[in-house]
Amino acid sequence: MAKINYDFYNNRDIYSDGDIENELLNFYKNGGEIDTNRDDIFYLTTEIRENIISWYPFKIGANVLEIGAGLGTITGVLCKNAKNVTAVEASKRRAEVLYERHKSNDNLEIIVGNFSDINFEKKYDYIILIGVFEYSKLFFDKKKPFNYFLDKLKSILTVNGKIIIAIENRYGIKYWAGNKEDHLGESYLGFIGYENENVQTFGKKEIIDLIKENGFKHYKFYYPFPDYKMPQVIYTDQKEPSNYELASLPIYNFSYEDYNFNPRTVLKGLKDNGMFGFFANSFLIEITNDKVSDIEYVKYQPTRNKDYSTITIIKEDNFVYKKALSDEAIKHMRNMCEIHKKIAANDINTYEIIERGDIFELSYLEGLTLEEIILNDLSNIDIWIDKYLNFVLSFCKKGKFKKFANDKIKKVYENKMVNILKIGLLDFNFGNVIYYRNEFYLFDQEWITDFDIPVDYVIYFSIKLLFEKIDSIDKKEEERLYKKYDLTYEKQKAFNELSFNYFNEIKKVTNEKNFNKLKEHGMISINEKEKELNNSIQYYKKDIEFYKDLIEKTKIGYEREIKRLNDILIKNEFESERLNNIISEYERNIDEYEKQIKELNKHLNLVTKLKRKLK
Repeated sequence: MAKINYDFYNNRDIYSDGDIENELLNFYKNGGEIDTNRDDIFYLTTEIRENIISWYPFKIGANVLEIGAGLGTITGVLCKNAKNVTAVEASKRRAEVLYERHKSNDNLEIIVGNFSDINFEKKYDYIILIGVFEYSKLFFDKKKPFNYFLDKLKSILTVNGKIIIAIENRYGIKYWAGNKEDHLGESYLGFIGYENENVQTFGKKEIIDLIKENGFKHYKFYYPFPDYKMPQVIYTDQKEPSNYELASLPIYNFSYEDYNFNPRTVLKGLKDNGMFGFFANSFLIEITNDKVSDIEYVKYQPTRNKDYSTITIIKEDNFVYKKALSDEAIKHMRNMCEIHKKIAANDINTYEIIERGDIFELSYLEGLTLEEIILNDLSNIDIWIDKYLNFVLSFCKKGKFKKFANDKIKKVYENKMVNILKIGLLDFNFGNVIYYRNEFYLFDQEWITDFDIPVDYVIYFSIKLLFEKIDSIDKKEEERLYKKYDLTYEKQKAFNELSFNYFNEIKKVTNEKNFNKLKEHGMISINEKEKELNNSIQYYKKDIEFYKDLIEKTKIGYEREIKRLNDILIKNEFESERLNNIISEYERNIDEYEKQIKELNKHLNLVTKLKRKLK
């Protein structure tokens, strides 16, 4: 059970989130329901907040001090990765929420009080400040409050200890594009200065100067995007995003209509001029007199449920690994290991995955993904796709379907001889194939099915996902490729249904709450809303063309039928008149015959009378 210490509380709360703190306190203390779809509650409760530090390689047996722990958005993940955690929070109510939220952690002590009033009895291996350092003016009435704060932290840091600070960048690209300053809500405030404000953020060089002034020898900057609050990907000076990665870099876009420019387009030019880090939206800074971390890159999948939630990490020596964020995700990664063994058993180039607890090591593959190559060489797109198709065919067998994923696929492929993948991989596409020294390598295959997957599915989704990456690609080119590889509209509909059902109904991979919130705030992709609409428009247009064609075919059919019926009707009218004439003639003849019979009867009577007289 966690401990909470009130010895240093002075009955003065510096910061409050308002009534929502009471809502959360009641929820964590008494249970019940809470509306996590509300923006304010989502922000304070989502596990995405932990992404800023959950990847960090804390040493075994570490003692961690978290200053300004707030409502505990990252405290839980610190408890998972450290021997002991001391969380300092100046607000009593916030500290009580923090306690109720994480009280099951025996290695957690919460101290209620202002950091400057607390007498720490031990030193710490790591001191964590997430969104706290910028409030130094509120904590310390000093001429140089930021230097003073760092000096105080240094005094309770072990010899080889590390200070880790997350803070907004006053020159972040989002501010240039039009976003208002995070703390004070004024446009361009950070550019002008914070001299008369109680909160202050910094540019990169200003932070470096503070670090050096306080006698620290080493530091490292990490650049989380869209920022440190809701990070999805983290870069460093050693590994900046490629132009390909910039195209889908997560940036807040809920006010995109008011932006002065497309941030990604501008970041490309800034990166080319060596200024990517300077214009990052926020920083995570590691400060120490020891060695800094060797991690260069971190990527999350924030829209996945915990069963499939992993982090991809790359270190300086190109060492790549995935870290499972839950016991369920460990099972998923083990399944991924088995998939890659099956791929290798079918003589396809891939990497080996080695399990080490919740860490899964991957062999590093040199080269570029085929998706990157094609996007950089669009003039030869047909050549690359044909090469890729030959590679995919080497992983196929010719035959008839034994098991269909849905009725639409059954309708298209039933009783046909087609190329089918030897094992049912659903993630076989340009983005998961590396081309190196004239050979293809298949990697990152997480999903395998027990139903048959045709080669058409692989080519379709490879093309589809490629054209979703860059808006500038002509959509007519996409349609041309579908036609070239006989990816009919019926096949596309069948494949889309297969993918949707598998991931969102069968596997339940998507965390709907996270996905909807990230999409709502434009963090899935810079033009996600536009892309979503464009995709819908494209499908509606295809549906319209399909039904127009159906109407035309139906119209022709009906016109033919109407003509046939008209011909029959005309013919019937002619026959009817002829019949009527025959009937009339017949009736006339009958009348005549009846008259003749009458006459004959008269003659018969006369003859009969004469005969009687003769006797």
